[in-house]
Amino acid sequence: MDDADYLLLTHKLLAAGIAIPFLAAIFAHAAGSRPRPVAAPPVRPSLAFDQYVVDRGRVPPSEEVFAHFDFTNRGIAPVEVTELVPSCGCLQPQMKKKLYRPGESGSFSVHVQTANEKPGLKEYHIAVNYTDPEPRHVDVFFRVELPDNQVTVRPRALAFYQFGDQPTSREIEIIDRRSRPLAIKHVECSGRIAHIAMEGSEVDDSGHWHGHLRITVPGNLPPGRTESIVRIITDDKDYRVLRVPLVIEGGSPKKFVDPHVETTGASR
Repeated sequence: MDDADYLLLTHKLLAAGIAIPFLAAIFAHAAGSRPRPVAAPPVRPSLAFDQYVVDRGRVPPSEEVFAHFDFTNRGIAPVEVTELVPSCGCLQPQMKKKLYRPGESGSFSVHVQTANEKPGLKEYHIAVNYTDPEPRHVDVFFRVELPDNQVTVRPRALAFYQFGDQPTSREIEIIDRRSRPLAIKHVECSGRIAHIAMEGSEVDDSGHWHGHLRITVPGNLPPGRTESIVRIITDDKDYRVLRVPLVIEGGSPKKFVDPHVETTGASR
């Protein structure tokens, strides 16, 4: 091969070396520009809350503390709230309706009866279960700091299992740790079975006031369960009404079990 042929072959090889990457880049660009199928994004939950945490901070002494949770259905299908599950039995969620159309707003409230709670920082949560129509779950939180000088009611609730013919009684104690204690004006019960009597009061060595009530349930009750509320009405603007849930079961040995309820009763 003479010099002229050698130079011609070299030029051809160089030209091919330059052209191949260039053509490859063109083919790659053309292939990349073709539309490819894209996976649909997951459907977002429909309920959107204005606040997922309601922090009331330190509250003054009061009978109850409330929190409100507002939400909106941001989805394209109706939402049905199936259940509100509080982290503590002391919370009482309340919701007026359970079905919400797209774009519709709603709310629910919770409240804590502070007379039955220890002082200090508290954090509760409420599990909101709903469908849109997929089953969904979201937690919202309620924080509050209860003051040290609180009124306490013991026990939180009472349950009588009255299966015999003898009356059964139990005490309710009200403790006021403030310098100026409340005074009980009168006591009432939403049911007609239990009898309530005031048994006086005293001040302990720490200067705390103690008031005493006696709840008596008669014997020979008919079968069935009765639920009522004992209301202790006071002269205090912060604690006007103190409430104690009361459950009475009679006529059958079947028991109602609640870890938050102090139980008593007579057996056959």
